[in-house]
Amino acid sequence: INGTNGIDGVDGADGAPGLPGADGADGVDGINGTNGTNGTNGIDGVDGADGAPGLPGADGADGINGINGTNGIDGVDGADGAPGPGWTLAQPVFNSNGTIEVNGTSGSGGPVTSSAGAWLTSGNTATSANYIGTNNAIDFRTFTNGLERMTVESNGRVGIGTTTPDADLHSEGTFRITAGGDQFQKLNVAYETGGFTFLDIHDGNSVVDFRLMTQGDSYLNGDGNVGIGTTTPSEQLDVVGNVEFSGSLEPAADPGAVGEVLMSQGAGLPPTWVQQDMNPSQTTATGKFFVSPIDLTGWDHTIVVADPLATPSGTCFWTWVGPMIPEDPITPGLFYTDIHVNVSAENGQWIFYITNDTPYSFTGFQLSVVAFYGP
Repeated sequence: INGTNGIDGVDGADGAPGLPGADGADGVDGINGTNGTNGTNGIDGVDGADGAPGLPGADGADGINGINGTNGIDGVDGADGAPGPGWTLAQPVFNSNGTIEVNGTSGSGGPVTSSAGAWLTSGNTATSANYIGTNNAIDFRTFTNGLERMTVESNGRVGIGTTTPDADLHSEGTFRITAGGDQFQKLNVAYETGGFTFLDIHDGNSVVDFRLMTQGDSYLNGDGNVGIGTTTPSEQLDVVGNVEFSGSLEPAADPGAVGEVLMSQGAGLPPTWVQQDMNPSQTTATGKFFVSPIDLTGWDHTIVVADPLATPSGTCFWTWVGPMIPEDPITPGLFYTDIHVNVSAENGQWIFYITNDTPYSFTGFQLSVVAFYGP
């Protein structure tokens, strides 16, 4: 067992310092402490010399303009400059193509001519590209004495005397066409007092040859013929086709009397009314026919003639056809009295009973009959 340590002796004097030992490895940084309170700024030092200027920075956006200040007092006018070249204007001149020209002195740019032309009251020397009118959907209107006289609508209709034409050409008022400059060779469309419209045609004289009236007399008074249904009329009125009228027929202004019939007076003369040869109340029609030839070789002969108009109230008359039968040289007039003809009128037929009381036979015997038909 070790004994108790003895009392330390007095330290000896320090020896000479030894050489510094090598630095030991850095220790781990400790946690930063809390920053202390900033101290009071010290007095600014003296400014150093300015450094070289840096490159200019980009321009900033313009600021809002400030309120204009009060105008300053005008300065004293400067001395007048030397006079420039002169410019003398003459009366403007319209060229024949409608352009206007203004003359100036030499060296001052004159003369000056407009590029657009106008229509002159004395006439233009126009080109095929020139025209008078509108370039939009506005009517072209012409005036005299402050009144609109003719209108060309944007749709092409032309109105004369009207601003609202309802046809391609609409003339409100009288209308005239002359031929060859002759005042009488013309076509007129006009009206008389009361609004009665008429159409006139004149031909080389003051006489109206043709007139159509809405009220009043219309007539045709030319030198030629009028054809209806034909282009080559041979008479003053030549109608090819049927004619229907509801009024009276009045040749030579004569309407005739009840029961009369027209009788021709020959070519070029008007027919006249005459009394008819029948009783109108008892005769409905007349007719003529021939009985077929027969031979009278015996005593009695019967001929039946069909006629759909025949009735028991009809009547007929007969005559021989051809030369009369010669008389008997022994007994003159024998053959006229001894050949007998009796007629019976029946519905739909006539019956002829012929008796030959002569001692002779005849061939080709024929009758001509005129019949009057009853109701």
